Amino acid sequence: MNTHEQGTEELHEEFEPDESGAEDLATRGDELDPQTLLRERDDAITKWQRARADYQNLKRRGLSDYENGLRRSLQPLAESLLLVLDNLDLALAAPVTSEDAVNLAMGVQLTRDQLVSSIATLEVKPIPVEGEFDPAVHQAVETVEDSAAAPGSIVGVVRPGFTWRHGVLRHAQVRVAAAPGGSSEGAEGGADGGGRAEGDSSLESGV
Repeated sequence: MNTHEQGTEELHEEFEPDESGAEDLATRGDELDPQTLLRERDDAITKWQRARADYQNLKRRGLSDYENGLRRSLQPLAESLLLVLDNLDLALAAPVTSEDAVNLAMGVQLTRDQLVSSIATLEVKPIPVEGEFDPAVHQAVETVEDSAAAPGSIVGVVRPGFTWRHGVLRHAQVRVAAAPGGSSEGAEGGADGGGRAEGDSSLESGV
């Protein structure tokens, strides 16, 4: 026998099928009919889907707990910064009657602009106050007759409002145009309609 024939014979011996393994598979196939295999497959898929759903629920719950904890810890700071912003706006609204007052007003304006930029990094954003009154984000503190404005539309701002992380941090206090006869269609209940009572600063989701 030459070297080539010897190598071929060794190769056949090395890759000769394992008949014992084939017999095991045949025995397993005799024990489990196709319907049983299908049930086992469906059970495995159901368990996997249930485990995946449990993981997703756990993940959402963890994110929700994190968001709530973050709000509770940072909300007092955000509200304090808004009060500082209110005071700066009041200072800018004061009459400017001298050169020193002009220079002071410029410094106050620069400080206000810097504060607005800083709170924007916390995702604190002003609530729009144009157009129709929205009780979800606005608080009507006064209704006024205005023939040039549609009833229920906002005609003035008493105090700006802000949202934070998709929730209302502070409702915008606004004046709303009244319908003929003294009632406002958009701000139900007049000055008491819309928003929360002043001083309630808890965040509301879904904005």
